[in-house]
Amino acid sequence: MKTQTSFAAAALIITSIGSASAQSAVNITGLLDIGVKYNGNPSAGTPTYAVARGNNNRITFSGAEDLGGGLTATFGLQHRFEPDTGTLENPSGGTSRPFWQGESRVGLRGGFGWIRMGRGLTAVQDPNGAYDVYGVATVASLQGVLTAGFNSDPAQSNGAGGGRVNNGIFYQSPDLGGTVLRASFSPTEGVAGYKHRHTGLSAEYKAGALNAMAGWEKNSAGNSLVEIAGKYDFGRAIAFLGFSHQDTIDSARDRTGVAFGARIPVGKLVIKAGYGRLKTKDFVGSQSATDTVLGTGVDYLLSKRTYLYADVARLKTAEGSTALTYRQATVADLGIALTF
Repeated sequence: MKTQTSFAAAALIITSIGSASAQSAVNITGLLDIGVKYNGNPSAGTPTYAVARGNNNRITFSGAEDLGGGLTATFGLQHRFEPDTGTLENPSGGTSRPFWQGESRVGLRGGFGWIRMGRGLTAVQDPNGAYDVYGVATVASLQGVLTAGFNSDPAQSNGAGGGRVNNGIFYQSPDLGGTVLRASFSPTEGVAGYKHRHTGLSAEYKAGALNAMAGWEKNSAGNSLVEIAGKYDFGRAIAFLGFSHQDTIDSARDRTGVAFGARIPVGKLVIKAGYGRLKTKDFVGSQSATDTVLGTGVDYLLSKRTYLYADVARLKTAEGSTALTYRQATVADLGIALTF
C-alpha cells in the first residue's frame, strides 16, 4: 500500500508540473512484458516453468522546461516492477530494487551538452545495451558477456543492479560530427570497505549504417572494465560484435568476454541469433572457467508498439568453490511486450 501511495503521489506531482507551465513538456512512457519461461536444469529453489518477464517492465516520467537562452532543464524518473506480482523489480528473489530503479535524475542541457545528477546508468552502461543483439532482454541476452559480469556500484546493498550508480554526476556531450562523449562520476560517500570513486568514460560514433562505442570505467571496489562494441546494418541484416575485459584488484578473477550476433528482419518477423563467451581467470584455485551462451529467437510485430517473442538458448555456467563444475541448461521463453 505504501508503494502504491508513493507512486500515485509522484504521478500527481509530475502531472501538476506539466500543467503549471506552457513551456514545460512531460512525457509518460513505458514497457509491459510478460510471458512463460522454461529452464531445463534449474538451480535449487528455481522452478522449471515460471510466468515472468523477458524484459525490464517500467514506467518512465521525463520532462523538459525551456529556460531561454538555449538552456533547458530536464528530469527523468523510471520505476521498474514485476508484472506477474505487481511488486518492485526483484530479479533473483532476493532484495527488491529501489522504487526509482531505472533512473532518478535532474539536469541542464544546452550548447555545452547535458549535465545530470542523481541515480542512473554509467557512461559505459548507458549506450552498451544497443550492442546486444537481444537488446538486453530475454533468456538469450548477451549483456553479461558484453560487460564481463561487471558491477558498476558494488557498494550498493539494495539489489540495485550492476549498471547504475547512486549519487552520480553524469555528462553527455553534444553531437560532435557523429561522436558523442559521456562521463560519469560518483563518490562512495563513506561506505565502509569501498575507498574508490566510480569513474566512467565512453565515446560512441554513429555514421550511416555503422554504430560503434568504446568505454572504460572503474567502480568503488577499484575494479575496472573496458568495453568495445559495434554493429553494422547491411540492409538485410544487422551484425553485432563486442569485446569486454574486467580487471579485478580484489581477487585474481579477471574476466574477458566476446559476443557476436545478427538480427534479420523478414516482413513482420525479426530473427535473432547470438553467441557469447566469458572466460574467468582462476575461477577455482588456478583453474580458469569459460561460460557460454548460444541462442536464437524471433519477434513477431503485431503493431508499432506490440510484439510477440520466443527465444531459446543453451547456457554453460561455471560453478563451485573448491572444485570447478559446470551447469548446462536449455532455457526458453515465450511472451508478449507492449510499449507506450
